[in-house]
Amino acid sequence: MLWNVGADLAAAPDADYTYRTPENAAAELEPLIDSYKEEADQITKFILRGGSRHSAQLHVACTIVRRAERCTVACMRQEGIHLPALKYLNRLSDLLFVMARAVNARENIKDIDYRNSTEVFKNPEKRD
Repeated sequence: MLWNVGADLAAAPDADYTYRTPENAAAELEPLIDSYKEEADQITKFILRGGSRHSAQLHVACTIVRRAERCTVACMRQEGIHLPALKYLNRLSDLLFVMARAVNARENIKDIDYRNSTEVFKNPEKRD
């Protein structure tokens, strides 16, 4: 899918080109995100990335995809892009983040809260 995303983002806006990233590409990642999210504790504060070697590698991959997402948004300000490609990058980075947290949870490695973070993520089940 990343090859398709890359091809779509590299296509000239005025070219006769058929986009390859399907409209539902990002939505197909949602069940995986939900599944891996269940494995780790719910977070209420920003956390520091790290943990086991495999988790750290997933965090690096997440950071790289986030950078690609920011570059895509910058490109979008200059010319049109295929929005499903951008949405896919966004959801892929979230998937990599929750996978990293799941790996740490499987290895009994606790997340480290960013000490200057206030509670920013509210538990939706505790809303009034």
